[in-house]
Amino acid sequence: MAVNLRIVERRGRGEPLGPGRHLEISTLLEALPDPAFVCNSSGQVIEANPALEALTGIARERLRELTTRDLAQHLWISQDTNPVAPETLPIARALRGEAVKNESYVLRHPKREVPTEVLVSASPIRGSESDIIGALVVVRDVTEVAELKRNIERTERQRTVGQLAAGVAHDFNNVLDTIGQAGEVLDMKMDAPPEERKMYLSIIRGAVKQGAEMVSRVREFLSSRAARWTPLNVCQILEECTEMTRPLWEPTRVRLVRDFTPVGLVWGHPADLRRVFTNLIINALEAMPEGGHLTISCNEENGAVKVKVSDTGVGIAPEDRAKIFRPYFTTKAEGTGIGLSGAQAIVRAHNGDIGFDTAVQTGTTFWVTLPLMKRAEEAQQAS
Repeated sequence: MAVNLRIVERRGRGEPLGPGRHLEISTLLEALPDPAFVCNSSGQVIEANPALEALTGIARERLRELTTRDLAQHLWISQDTNPVAPETLPIARALRGEAVKNESYVLRHPKREVPTEVLVSASPIRGSESDIIGALVVVRDVTEVAELKRNIERTERQRTVGQLAAGVAHDFNNVLDTIGQAGEVLDMKMDAPPEERKMYLSIIRGAVKQGAEMVSRVREFLSSRAARWTPLNVCQILEECTEMTRPLWEPTRVRLVRDFTPVGLVWGHPADLRRVFTNLIINALEAMPEGGHLTISCNEENGAVKVKVSDTGVGIAPEDRAKIFRPYFTTKAEGTGIGLSGAQAIVRAHNGDIGFDTAVQTGTTFWVTLPLMKRAEEAQQAS
């Protein structure tokens, strides 16, 4: 027997309106541009719209014969490349009374070459006695938007890497010059005592090691999802970032001041945090084209590690302060506006916070707080 669910408006003491005012769910689904369906309390699909037919490649009559578990298996649903357990899917949670909004998933339809990135929302449907009689699920295809965002992020990343590469190239040339000069001296002193030749070989080995460290720092900066979350010493991450940006600030009139105190560990993604702090350092340098003081501090405060990156530049204009973390907002001629918004997303993913204090013609301090781990062992067990 076909099951018809109706959304019924009620007023007063719960008396239903006349039949002419009933709005069938099927009519509601037809009006939705996004794929959507309704299931009953047993997880049986009872109605779907044409957009869901297009997404799944399954006719509506056939969809009504499927359970939500069948539908999930057909679409190969995953999250962060990991399969999703049926009991954790939005539809299953909605049938338990939870309202789910805009959760990210990837659908790998067997007949499509490119995975579909979607945002899924699910809401329980309750009967007259407030019992759950079904659920409504809406699926929004955000594949193109997600790819556009990734392209913009790649552009920002390439811009940052380009800035770093210009300075690293200068230092790397110095390394090669050292190796070249030591090699020439060795060539001229073929008959020199072994101790003297050993000294020049030591110089060459030291230069090679320095060059390898530069390459390693660039590789670490570029690595994104390869590294796992792990217990981290934020002061050590900051040291790596200052060394990575050394070619940018060392030849300038900027004076670097480090103020690091011993801190506990945080649970984090090293490459992502390097990206945050490197971005803040580069922004600070760009705010001081005529030179100034760049102060980087790290200490514990209220159960968290607090990092501050301060410059003595022009400050942030009052009209720009409310927009500074908005995606695509930038005051730079060649900026993309994704750096600070991306930094904010990374910090929040670490359950931290980011903000700033600024004054015109005085300077700006960006601060980041990251919660301390209670014990490194707890983090390792959760990984």
